Amino acid sequence: MRRNQVLVLLLYFFLVFPGYSQKLSKADIKKKFIEGNSFFLFEEYSDALPYYLELHDLFPDNNNLNYRIGICYLNIPGQKDKAINYLEKAITDITPKYRENSIRETHAPLDAYFYLGNAYRVNNKLDKALEMYQYFKDHLNPKIYDVQLVDDQIKTCNVAKKLESTPLYLSEKDIGKPINSRFSDYRPVISGDQKTLVFTRKLPFYDAVFYTHKENGTWSPPINLTPELGIDQDFYSSSLSFDGKTLYLYKNDQYDGNIYISKYKEGQWSRVIRLNDHINTKYWESHACVTKDGKTLYFTSNRKGGYGGLDIYISKLDSTGEWGSAVNLGPIINTKYNEETPFITADGKTLFFSSYGHYNMGGYDIFYSNLLDNGEWSVPLNMGYPINTTDDDLFYHPVGKGYYAYISKFSTKGMGNMDIFKIEIFSAEHPRKFLIQGTISTKNIPIKPDNNKLFVRLLSENMMDTLKSINPDTTLHYQFETVAGKYNLAISGEGIKTQVSQLSMPISLNKEVVCMPPAILQLEDQTANLDILNPSFTINAGDTLNLILSTEKGSWLTMRLYQDSVLVDSIGYFVMNDSLIFPILPPAGRSTVVLNLTDHFGNTAQKEIYLNVPVPTPPEVTTAEKKPVHELPKLNITPARLQEMNNFLDILKHYATGSLLVEIQGIDPEAMNFIDQFEIIDYLKKKAIVSSYTPEDVDQLLLIAATRNPEKLEDIYHSLVTNAAGSLKAFLTGLDLAKSNIYTPEQLMKYLKETADSGIIDSTELKHLVVSMATEKDKNLWYMYQHLLDLSSGNIKKAVNQANPEKNEIYSAWELTNFLIDKSELLGYSTINLIYLFARIASNGDPDVNNFLRKLIDKSTGTLHDLLINIDLKFNKINKIKDLLDYLINHASQYHYTENDILKTLTRIIISSNIDEDKVRELMSHGDILTGGKPNYLYWIIPLVLAGVVTGYLLVKKKKM
Repeated sequence: MRRNQVLVLLLYFFLVFPGYSQKLSKADIKKKFIEGNSFFLFEEYSDALPYYLELHDLFPDNNNLNYRIGICYLNIPGQKDKAINYLEKAITDITPKYRENSIRETHAPLDAYFYLGNAYRVNNKLDKALEMYQYFKDHLNPKIYDVQLVDDQIKTCNVAKKLESTPLYLSEKDIGKPINSRFSDYRPVISGDQKTLVFTRKLPFYDAVFYTHKENGTWSPPINLTPELGIDQDFYSSSLSFDGKTLYLYKNDQYDGNIYISKYKEGQWSRVIRLNDHINTKYWESHACVTKDGKTLYFTSNRKGGYGGLDIYISKLDSTGEWGSAVNLGPIINTKYNEETPFITADGKTLFFSSYGHYNMGGYDIFYSNLLDNGEWSVPLNMGYPINTTDDDLFYHPVGKGYYAYISKFSTKGMGNMDIFKIEIFSAEHPRKFLIQGTISTKNIPIKPDNNKLFVRLLSENMMDTLKSINPDTTLHYQFETVAGKYNLAISGEGIKTQVSQLSMPISLNKEVVCMPPAILQLEDQTANLDILNPSFTINAGDTLNLILSTEKGSWLTMRLYQDSVLVDSIGYFVMNDSLIFPILPPAGRSTVVLNLTDHFGNTAQKEIYLNVPVPTPPEVTTAEKKPVHELPKLNITPARLQEMNNFLDILKHYATGSLLVEIQGIDPEAMNFIDQFEIIDYLKKKAIVSSYTPEDVDQLLLIAATRNPEKLEDIYHSLVTNAAGSLKAFLTGLDLAKSNIYTPEQLMKYLKETADSGIIDSTELKHLVVSMATEKDKNLWYMYQHLLDLSSGNIKKAVNQANPEKNEIYSAWELTNFLIDKSELLGYSTINLIYLFARIASNGDPDVNNFLRKLIDKSTGTLHDLLINIDLKFNKINKIKDLLDYLINHASQYHYTENDILKTLTRIIISSNIDEDKVRELMSHGDILTGGKPNYLYWIIPLVLAGVVTGYLLVKKKKM
């Protein structure tokens, strides 16, 4: 029995630690060298490399191996940087008597310098490349080596330096999932409407052609077309017709390249068909594309009669629907080297292609040529850096006129090896555009001006021309698009000092959005206009005095009538014109009218008018008869302003209680001539004198309504910080609640009010912040609601659908969470189900439990926070997010918090995070995020294999016994 246990342990050791190996025999070494050389000879460098690397592990100082490994890496896309180290070692041991295929050769040949030059060039180390090329040229035997080839490489380095000194500016966007993957995705071809995309993906055992279609702005999961096309390996996407219905493919037919097509009919791609013998020959045809009308084919071939290597040809569709004889595009386009991957624009006027033989900066470069009026092609121009690099650049698929294109390339920010990118090239014909954003501050103006009377104007650099003029929105934010260049930005308005700032956006600016500093408005007019013709009047009893006033349009005028220092009547009036006839029916006797006008800049003016109405009856009258002032028309309030006030009142009603709620319920903004929310607040505070609530209660209600009554002080504070701007935001950000002895919402409001009264912060700015927050819809609520709609399922999704905030008077994310908790029993889910859902969203697609714990610590409070900061994940065997959640749920009663506290913490994480729903869905599609995403089947495979081996061993042992 003990012997069996030892054997089982040995079996386990060899299964789990398979790194045991023995040294190779001489015969094995020779065999591996020959096999590596065979692949090397046929330029199958990826296949040769493993043999050489295995030998290199045994003989690291063999510079013949260093030389060959360097060349292999130099020809493997994405790994060319690795060639440098091996070739640098190789050139330290050069022999003039190099034996190419001898296993005994340990030195490198002279051309190792040339290949090291290539390695430096493709990695953009141009000075070092030039040094290597020059050394090789100085020492080569012209009877063995081609001097012209070396001169060409020296030329490309100099061209590269020149082109890199004047780079193009372009933007590039990785088109991302589901198209790009961890594999190499390349050779993208796209339809004219950019809704059908075909590309090639390098899978572990073969290269496959994939197809995807865009619906509602989203690419469908790519489909492997290998079965539909009826093909095996060695087929590659070449081009797609403009309508996306004909796919051109290239196939390596046993060292003979040919062009095939497939047609898309009734939702399926047909089996491939080889093009006729005018196109495909016994020579090499490597690429084809077709014009928009489908009548002209551009393709590459190295058939006889060309100018050298692969040339570009065209063929016209004849009357029978077959491709006609091929015609070479001629020496302007074609060179003695290879031309590859031609693409023609939709208008048929610009040809993009790759070439090894024009004005190159290294390897293949992308060029373009325009079709002239005489039918000839213009001299090809290099597309420039960084579209072209010092390495090979092929397969540039233009869109439209060529300002946009699809390419594939290696990127350190990509998803795998090669990724597909969409690029946009900026030029004088297609200038780069920027989004200009800014805000206008009214902190130095008591009353916010009408946004329609403010103007943001984009002026030319010399300020002679107005290029664009817009009004800011109601929040005094503005944004517009303009092209790169130098400008002036002017902000002006009625009674406002014009502010001009310079705006410079070179084409190379490394951002798309330009944020202007806040424009702080200054008044041009420092006085309010209020004039009267005569300051005193005597009129007969019963007569109406039509008081003619010179006023200021858009101002607020109040009239107070006093008699014997007693306020008899008062009225407010919104001034619609620059003059006003104000009717007054004064009481008998002497009285005073006090007029106060506040213009739309906050400037004030006051006038007093003395009235005398002789009393007709002798002095029996001891008290003045008070008569009402003539009733003025109701205020002209816009529907939008009225709606704002009603929204404001609805939110106040939602959070108010007691006598304050009763008072708010009795307010009718239209009937009571309120012009804004601030008058409502003033009204409520005045009424507090004769009510059972206090002015402080009004301030407290305002704060709660603005922040939607979160249960934690920290949430109120963070809500204010998020919505504030300018100096107020800076003050709030630097506020330490604990150091300021602020532990309740009441203390916070009192602190802010005292700070505003002392002038440390702007009281008007604070008032505007809180009122605007209490009026607008809660952004956090709708953000949370949308994520729950998108990512929930089953009974919880039913509850989310029922929780429409508009219909259920749900005003905050906290209330939405409470709604879902309340509905749990009725709709058949638990609070724990909600915790798991919220956690999946809050994870933002990251299954790392340590990162998730940090989020919980940051957003938790109370005893839950105390537990989280002291939790030891390793000691408690918490490896997954679900482990952590279960631990918190199980310890809730012990640490005096509830499952609802966990949900509220997760709510804080969600509303403060930029949730990437695609990331969350991606991980959910591979398994449960909470348990680490994709299941690790290795944990099951190893025990199963071991069990099988042990069982087999015991059965054999039993049989022998």
